[in-house]
Amino acid sequence: MPSRNHHDPDSGLSWNETILSGPTSLSKQMNDFMNKSIGLSPLLESKSDETGAGSLEDMAVRCLLGNLDALVKESLEGVPGLVAKRIWERIVRNKPPSRQEEYNTNTHPHSNLQTLRLWQLFTIICSDDPPSSAHTTITRHHIPLSLVIPAIESPSLAYLTSLTLVDQIADSTASLPLLSTLSNLISLHIIGASTSSAQTSMITDSTLRLWSKRAIHQNGFPRLKMLFLRFQFGVTEIGLGELAGFKELEMCVTSRCGVKIKEAKKIVKGVGWKMTSSAFYSHADVILQDRPLGKNYIGVVTEYLTSTIATPSSATTYNPPLSLIQLGRQSPTFETNILHSINEIECWIRDDEKTQKFEQQRKRMVAEREEEKQEAGKKRKRIKEAKRRDLLGLLEKLKGAKPRLWKR
Repeated sequence: MPSRNHHDPDSGLSWNETILSGPTSLSKQMNDFMNKSIGLSPLLESKSDETGAGSLEDMAVRCLLGNLDALVKESLEGVPGLVAKRIWERIVRNKPPSRQEEYNTNTHPHSNLQTLRLWQLFTIICSDDPPSSAHTTITRHHIPLSLVIPAIESPSLAYLTSLTLVDQIADSTASLPLLSTLSNLISLHIIGASTSSAQTSMITDSTLRLWSKRAIHQNGFPRLKMLFLRFQFGVTEIGLGELAGFKELEMCVTSRCGVKIKEAKKIVKGVGWKMTSSAFYSHADVILQDRPLGKNYIGVVTEYLTSTIATPSSATTYNPPLSLIQLGRQSPTFETNILHSINEIECWIRDDEKTQKFEQQRKRMVAEREEEKQEAGKKRKRIKEAKRRDLLGLLEKLKGAKPRLWKR
């Protein structure tokens, strides 16, 4: 803050004061990460036709809303499902108060009390009917993963976690190996700065080699299905050869990394992987067709995750709710944040029996559609030819018919 001059009229002393703000403590960062909401607790409104004191249920809900910081799993274990659902609806309510209410209460214009901790709590309590299919948490703090991982883990798989690490993280040398222990991690997205180099890259070939060994020998990354790497120049085609060690990994996306495509195709083929124009590649291609100026890269990835994990296309497929976590924020630079062209992306998928079956089904569907188009075209052609023949026949009949003379 700028310095300020002060004068004490009693003593006649004058002095200059400058207040320096220090870095936010880790405990404060973690508290904001888990418990920060965008509003304050609103009062329960009464119905217009309601008279007298509120019900015991209203009182209980009001009490819980006023003490959300102290709300724990044990507080809700005996609460009926309908009441728990009502509490959650009040937590996520996003109703702007009137100008007079805002003036009187001096609260935030919105009363959405949803936090990561509360979403986790109600997802566990209401496992039969989760409050929402996805929840997004973004913090500018680069909190050490040793503190974050225990807070976002769910060994019971009540929810899955998609983790995005932006630029650099605190104590990356010690923190990055810990990612292999996150049992509910389904997607990992690491994005660096466009000014980084192979020497300053957060992820390198050595990192992928370490992760692969942990996956093979220590059951690391037990549910990791998707890996996204952008501006990680320390990752080359050599590192892609380690993808086979991740047992559940189905797709790896590299963007602006140090990968040489021609050499990479040979390497990944040798470990049962291949480059593809489907999956995330086709998703980004469709989006960029309507965005000639490009689109936020993290947003493109998030849309893909929510469409494939949080809301799967198959009605028979069920995935637990998805917690989208982003640690760190990038400055809004045009070069780093925006995905301009599909040529910035390489998409690699496992070329195993499951992938081959999926590709065969996709090709079969394409062939069936093409066959249907051809059959429809042939049918239209036959109808057109039949109409033409009928018309020619009618003309021939008219030519051969003798004119009739009418007698008066």
